[in-house]
Amino acid sequence: MLRGAAYLMDALAAMEFGRDDVLCLTGGLGPHYAEHLPEEVRTRIIAPEGSALDGALALAKAAFERGTGR
Repeated sequence: MLRGAAYLMDALAAMEFGRDDVLCLTGGLGPHYAEHLPEEVRTRIIAPEGSALDGALALAKAAFERGTGR
């Protein structure tokens, strides 16, 4: 878990994760990394607004609407 959390921190640094950004840890293991992250990152963790299926449907809808000009 510590190595995974370190990898996550490296990825956040590469994406220039800033003070105003939030982090949503999803999936089966995602939430378990929280306790291994620095406090300044843990305070910016938010809960997902839906399931993976909700996200997939939103992406599909957006792609459809871009393709049809709606």
